[in-house]
Amino acid sequence: MSKHTPGPWIAPTGLFDNRTDGPRIVADNEIICAVETVDPDLDDETNDRRLANARLIAGAPDAFEFVEFVALVSCGGASSEQIQKMGFKALEWLAKVRGES
Repeated sequence: MSKHTPGPWIAPTGLFDNRTDGPRIVADNEIICAVETVDPDLDDETNDRRLANARLIAGAPDAFEFVEFVALVSCGGASSEQIQKMGFKALEWLAKVRGES
């Protein structure tokens, strides 16, 4: 059993940490971490990268679950229905990390 804060973790748009002015990652109103500052003096590409980092960190619990599932499948312990369900969850995770959802 993992000891990390259970998901879902989210990186809400516009929710920044007061100490760093960077995006926050939260779960059940608990701050998991704050990402490097989004700075209006920096170029959009740098700030976009920092927001993308926040989304990637927020997706960590889903990625952890997916890796556990891949291990199960590789040992022959998953049904075709479970495999399809996890495939859809993987697509949702990718959209979340890309900022498409």
